[in-house]
Amino acid sequence: MAPRRRVAVVLVLLFLVSVSHSAYSQSSGMTGRSVSGCTCHSNSGSLSASINGLPFGAGGYTPGASYSLQWDGGPHVSGDGGFNFDVSAGSWTNLGAYVQLSNGELTHSSDAARSWTA
Repeated sequence: MAPRRRVAVVLVLLFLVSVSHSAYSQSSGMTGRSVSGCTCHSNSGSLSASINGLPFGAGGYTPGASYSLQWDGGPHVSGDGGFNFDVSAGSWTNLGAYVQLSNGELTHSSDAARSWTA
């Protein structure tokens, strides 16, 4: 193979590899993927995400009460990441910046944030 052709093939392959992540990621969020754990971007175990505001403890969940939840994706691991929440009862209100309601589930509306509130 001629050197020029080899260089052209390598450049095309590098281009395809560099755009593949962008082509298949969904910076505007995904629905229908609510499972326990991290499955969309990485399953490396190094994610240190947290959810604050869940009604745990002695009082627990009270029907009809409102809870403010904050999801923090932790430090940047690989990709910008996001979230997808689904509940079996109740409704979502007061969605914060970069949060959207889609098909009854909450998901990120932008990959620009590392912390979301609803």
